[in-house]
Formats: sequence, structure tokens, C-alpha cells
Amino acid sequence: MSERPPISPRSPRAALEPEQVPPPPRRSERARNPFIVVGNAIITILLIAMLGAGAAYYYGKQMLEAAGPLQEEKIVSIPQRAGKRDIADVLTR
Repeated sequence: MSERPPISPRSPRAALEPEQVPPPPRRSERARNPFIVVGNAIITILLIAMLGAGAAYYYGKQMLEAAGPLQEEKIVSIPQRAGKRDIADVLTR
């Protein structure tokens, strides 16, 4: 039969706590290679940057396509070779 240690009366709280937890397994040498660590960091940074750029693109597109302050649509005629200030003046009128 299996040899078990004798049961020693303990408090209920002490009975719920484990005797001793085994240490976690050690990471392999390949997982701690500096090239792998740097590669993981670069891939993580690129992934976060891509998600941020996608979110910024989506937000910008929504802002550009949102309805403006006018109650109804207005047709504006911009003359050819008009400068930035001329276009701004036409749009503010």
C-alpha cells in the first residue's frame, strides 16, 4: 500500500494551504537567447504600432466623413489657381 504520512490535526485554514509548491520549470537556454528576446521585442513593438496606426486611421476617417456644421448641403465653386487664403475666404462665406 502507499505510504502516507500520518494525519496530524491542523486548523482548517492550515489544512487548506498547500505544504510546499514546486518551483516553476526553468526556461530553456534557447528561450533566453538575446536574439530571440530582441526579436520578440521588435515584433511586439511593430504589432502595437500597427494597431495604433489602424486606430488613428479609423478615427481620422470618421472625423473627415462626419457631417459638418451646416444644416443643408452647399455647393461651393473654387476658382482655378486659387491660393490657400482665397479658398479659405470662399469657404467661410
